[in-house]
Amino acid sequence: MDETLFSWLHLSDLHFGEPGSATQADKSLIMGDLVRSLPRAIEEGMPRPDVILVTGDIAFSGAALKETEYEEAGEWLERVAEALGLTSREVFLVPGNHDIQRATGELKAQVEKIRKGRVRLDNAFTQDSSREPLLSRMRHFLEFARGFAPDAAPSEAALSKGHLDWSHTREQHGLQVVLVGLNTAILANDERDEGRLQLGSRQLQKLNTTDRARQLVLALSHHPPGYMKDADNARRISNRAHVHLYGHVHEADNVLLRSGHGGESVRIVAGSVHASDGGGAVAFGFSFGAVILAQGEDALRLRVWPWTYVAAENDFKLDRNSVPPRMEYAEHLLGPVLRTPHVPPRPPEKLNASVIQKLAENLKALCASAPERQAEFLDRAKGLNPPPPKLLLESARQGDWHALLWALNQQQPGLVRELVQEFDLLRA
Repeated sequence: MDETLFSWLHLSDLHFGEPGSATQADKSLIMGDLVRSLPRAIEEGMPRPDVILVTGDIAFSGAALKETEYEEAGEWLERVAEALGLTSREVFLVPGNHDIQRATGELKAQVEKIRKGRVRLDNAFTQDSSREPLLSRMRHFLEFARGFAPDAAPSEAALSKGHLDWSHTREQHGLQVVLVGLNTAILANDERDEGRLQLGSRQLQKLNTTDRARQLVLALSHHPPGYMKDADNARRISNRAHVHLYGHVHEADNVLLRSGHGGESVRIVAGSVHASDGGGAVAFGFSFGAVILAQGEDALRLRVWPWTYVAAENDFKLDRNSVPPRMEYAEHLLGPVLRTPHVPPRPPEKLNASVIQKLAENLKALCASAPERQAEFLDRAKGLNPPPPKLLLESARQGDWHALLWALNQQQPGLVRELVQEFDLLRA
């Protein structure tokens, strides 16, 4: 019997907040149909997803035209997760061009300088004066993304160093799976984006440290590689990742690539969940995906089940026109099994009392000078399972961090060590 090692639901191009009352009414109906189709899809044999992967264009204008774009999107994604027996913590996101507010005036001129190569994208992130205006266009998206999977949005510390990417590693049936989220939309601004966008080098560092010989690597972006001006960086995606999932083009597809390094990579393009494309009709869709170990084989296979909206039935159905004849899925060979015997990790050691006291003092000073870091730290703490007692969170909000840090150190010392590194809490 075939063994499913890792599976997902792939959504893209939601476009919440798209103008027009008729468009909004149509969207409400179709988005509701999609949610209702998911439990039935599982009953019909689709793999139950471990995660939900959303490859951009979640909003229509980055909340510039309508303040509630992300609020509406968040409520809908919660319904999708619930329909699959998941929570928001299993939803991973990357931004699309519709999640970036369009630049005007001096900011538009700055974006154009980078797009034309007069200023390197990586260099633009080395100074506050050039970095913050670029990030300001996607602040609504970043705030929204931090309400979902804990790893699915770069921290402020990472952004300050120009790292727009994120990564998440998990163990699935002895298979180490790495999800890497890439921001291809940071320079998006108009209808001339194709061939002018850039990844930069900094945000490829997480992808570059993966080991495709021992890990299953999935990269997420909104735009296809052909939209990138820095083609060498774009090629790194297929060289490093077994699977590259993206959206933007509104037409579902999947294709196997062979890189010059002897590896193979599959590109999976999501159809648009809902888009009007300037008035022209599009095929609304999404897909299920899974990495399979077929019975009697020693190699991994990728299977993709595309689903499309059938207007005559007001429902989503398996798109048999997009898979080989007499098949329910498209299939690609990924290569040898990457699984390793499971070895329970050694629990991290707890920090001693003097170190906790030092952390509390440094964290209090940090939050006094940068209040936004206090909110970021508390959000991380509240997202734990189980969350710390409200009394400890309130004490920390008032400036007494010692009790909260001590409690976290007893329950999850590994997390405390991560926070120490991320927030630089052991500085002199």
